[in-house]
Amino acid sequence: MNKNNQNYKETFSAFEPSEKAVEKVFEITTDKRKFSKHVMFRQAAAVMLAFVFAIGGGFGIHSFVGNKNASDNKLGILIAVAGEKNLLEAGKANEQDLFYGIYVADLDDEKAMRDAVSRWQTDRSRLEQQGQEIEKEFGNKPITRSYGSSSGACYSNRLQKETAAFYTNQAGRFLLNLFKYDNVKDITIENTSRYGTITISYWDNDYDLSQMDMDVYYELYGKDSIGYFSSKDYTFNETKDKIVLTKESLLSGIEKEGELLTADGPIKPGYTLEWNPSDYLKNCIGDDIRFDLSQIKDSIIFTVNYDDGTSEQASVSLAFDSDGYMHIGDAK
Repeated sequence: MNKNNQNYKETFSAFEPSEKAVEKVFEITTDKRKFSKHVMFRQAAAVMLAFVFAIGGGFGIHSFVGNKNASDNKLGILIAVAGEKNLLEAGKANEQDLFYGIYVADLDDEKAMRDAVSRWQTDRSRLEQQGQEIEKEFGNKPITRSYGSSSGACYSNRLQKETAAFYTNQAGRFLLNLFKYDNVKDITIENTSRYGTITISYWDNDYDLSQMDMDVYYELYGKDSIGYFSSKDYTFNETKDKIVLTKESLLSGIEKEGELLTADGPIKPGYTLEWNPSDYLKNCIGDDIRFDLSQIKDSIIFTVNYDDGTSEQASVSLAFDSDGYMHIGDAK
C-alpha cells in the first residue's frame, strides 16, 4: 500500500462532542446523567449540540411572499456555528474563523500530504479552543456547540484507484428562523449543485425500535413514545426525492429533540441540517488532483408549504475559495 495512503487512513477520522457537552444535553432533556454514557443516545446528543446565530439584514437570505410567523419579520436562514459568542450582525457571517474547510492532497506527494494534515489539524485545534472559550465565558450557563472532523480518500474512476487524501472540518449547520409549525403543512429542502450533499437530522415517527434498549428509551422519552432520530440525504440531480419534513415530524422533533441554547435564549427547531461534500465532488477531485476548490458553489433552498395553500422560500448560497474554505453569501 502507498505509504501516504496508509498515513491518511491512520489519521484521526472523526470526533464526538465532549463528555461535558453531552452531559449538558442530557441535563437539558431529562436531568438523568446516566444516559450520556449510553451509546444509542450519543447520536441524539450530537444532533442537539449546536450554537445558533441569526443572519439578518438580507445577508445570506433570499425570501419572498408574506411572513407566516408572527415572531419574525422575514422567513430566513439561521447559521448554527461553533466559535462565536454573540449574535452575528448583518453581513458578518464570514467573520467566523472557520465554517467549513476542505483539505486535499495527492497521495503520491509526501510534502503535500504533510501540509494538508497540518493545516487540517491546526484548524481543528482552533475550533476546539474556541469552543472551550465559549464554555469558559458562559460558565455554568449551558450554551451548546458542535463541530466535526473527518478524513477519507478521493477515488478516480478514470484510473480505477484512490489518488487523493480528503479531509474536512465542519463548524456549522443550517436552520430556518421558523419554530412554530401549527399552520405548516410541510417543509421541502433541496440543494442546487452536485458538489454538495445536504443531510437533515430529524425525529422519525416510523423509526424501527427493534434494536433499542427499550427500558432506557422509555425512561428518556416516555412510555408512550414512538420513533427516534433519523437522517436523510439529498444531492442535486442524484437523489430522486427531495427532503420533506411533515408537520407531524416537525412537531415531534420539537417535543423530543430538546433545546439548542444560544446566548439569546433557547430555541427548538425540531431538526438540524448539514452540508457536506458529495461523492461526485470526491470523484471529480480523484480524477483531477488539481481540481480548483473555488469551483464548489451551492445553494440550500427551504420551501415552506402552509395549510392554506400558500408557500414561502428562503435560501442561502455557499461558495468555497481555492484554499477550501466555505463562504456564505446572498442567494442568487
